[in-house]
Amino acid sequence: MHYSVLTQFMGLRKVNTIGIAQAVKVMHLSAMAYNLKKYLKFIEKTVKSDAEAKHRLYLQLKASILL
Repeated sequence: MHYSVLTQFMGLRKVNTIGIAQAVKVMHLSAMAYNLKKYLKFIEKTVKSDAEAKHRLYLQLKASILL
């Protein structure tokens, strides 16, 4: 991941730490937060699509039983 993504989309403009080791920790934490955000968005999409598929299957089964 490029650090420009963190600065543009996550609002990480300035690292207020002393020393490079501390700054690296902040950057890694920000990258983890960004990846977690992406992962949660992905999970949300798959859950919605699974729920919609199950609902369609339920409606099809209900229609076939009533016929």
